[in-house]
Amino acid sequence: MVSARVTSVMARTVRLIVTGVYRGAHLARGCFEDVDTLALARQLIEPVPANSLFGIAVQAVEPGTATVGLAVTPQAGNVIGALHASGLIALVDAAGLAAMISLATTEAQLDGFSPLGSDADLTFFAPARGALRAHCQLDEAALEAMTAYLSGTADRAALLTLTEITDAADAVVCTGRFRWRVRRRVPNPVG
Repeated sequence: MVSARVTSVMARTVRLIVTGVYRGAHLARGCFEDVDTLALARQLIEPVPANSLFGIAVQAVEPGTATVGLAVTPQAGNVIGALHASGLIALVDAAGLAAMISLATTEAQLDGFSPLGSDADLTFFAPARGALRAHCQLDEAALEAMTAYLSGTADRAALLTLTEITDAADAVVCTGRFRWRVRRRVPNPVG
């Protein structure tokens, strides 16, 4: 079973890695600006047509972690009135993407940012009804891959995100694994 729950010790370790090492290195090089990563994640994720269709909203981001949510509507339902699996995979996708964006220390680091899923799977535990939250916490390997990509030491990244989806009663309804290939898009020359 896939689980994205992180103990407080691991969460503190991740925070130390991201804020102490990654952000510290950028501060030393003068590359840090006060970026509102929540606003940035909302700007990049919420307008995506599939995310708009399901009403996905970015709720919270911290370095290496993100929570997105939606309220299940009849238009997004399956034959039993729960959220269709396509809505669940959209939540897993958005939560992983928001967790990656949360590591940006400048908006410029996301210029040409092109994250594409290469593999995904879901595990269902209960019908997904009502208000849902999807939480993704990047593991150490994902943090390292995204840190190298965002700092410019790598032009590509391959990583795995794990997301847990809970309902309003905080019951786990689904977990998801999403394998990503991240690269920078090169603008097409005009003419």
